[in-house]
Amino acid sequence: MLALLAWATVLAALVQNACAASVEAPRGLKCRTKPPPYIQHTSTAWNFTDEGRWGAYFFGGIRQNGPGTPETGRMVIGPGTGFNAHRHLASGEWIFVLVGTLRYGYWDPSQPGPTIVDLGPGAVAHIPMGQIHQEMNEGTEVVELLVVSNSFAPMEFYEDWPETADTPGYRPPLLPWEQVCPPGSEELPHEDL
Repeated sequence: MLALLAWATVLAALVQNACAASVEAPRGLKCRTKPPPYIQHTSTAWNFTDEGRWGAYFFGGIRQNGPGTPETGRMVIGPGTGFNAHRHLASGEWIFVLVGTLRYGYWDPSQPGPTIVDLGPGAVAHIPMGQIHQEMNEGTEVVELLVVSNSFAPMEFYEDWPETADTPGYRPPLLPWEQVCPPGSEELPHEDL
């Protein structure tokens, strides 16, 4: 467990260290990387939550360091809740289970419906780009995950499993982390644009 957490810390530091001078973010927001150190902690990460259901701490990525830079995050799922069925449209995703038992569902398009499996600490799941999947916690304790992708966005969301694996979902124009500069960077003053 400690080795996996150490690996996650090193990966987050490497992501932060592979910086570019500036990156164009959605809605015309222009960001620049702050000078080192590039060490991130959950207290300085982007923190997005669905109160009482899940929380995610993201540590930089493509909006800070440019295309090809992995986005990393720590996701915490509360007991009896989860992250509804969704898919990532620009890249695949890796999920590492750190704590708890994750009820993980995925829909292989060659199958008539979703497959549901339980993943415990140390388990790793790879989700190919465009595959519908779901992360749920049916236990009584929190589930903690390390998630890595070349691009979490854009995404499509579903209230429940769709009728077919190729059914389009709701695609928001921008996700919360696409609307702000990432950790370790700052918005350029408008006169610098």
